[in-house]
Amino acid sequence: MHLTLLSGFFFSATPKIISKAKSIEVEKKNNLSLVPLNHQEPITSVQIWLASGKRIVQKFNMSHRISHIKDFIEKYQGSPRSPPFSLATALPFLRSLDETLTLEEARLQNAVIIQRLQKTTEPFRELS
Repeated sequence: MHLTLLSGFFFSATPKIISKAKSIEVEKKNNLSLVPLNHQEPITSVQIWLASGKRIVQKFNMSHRISHIKDFIEKYQGSPRSPPFSLATALPFLRSLDETLTLEEARLQNAVIIQRLQKTTEPFRELS
């Protein structure tokens, strides 16, 4: 490497490479919160892993129901014809979630939720 001394400063002939470290992709679509929050109640962040591989972090009140998370996902994806899906926890491994429970009842404070697409056709049906 060649260094040049100019008025007390060293300059390198090699260009400086600047890169940003890539973190977990956290999607914030239009920076809009699609979930109304009551700031008088406890709030938690839920990380949602979509079937597409994207990860979203969204704030919910602990009094919100699992069905509110499902509604949020449907609005976020914006497709009226999206395939049916269910929600499950990451830990304990893939515990299906009852949509009528609140986040508090389901013990989902700061939880990771996984979107699982439901099969709409039976396997091998076309082969018979």
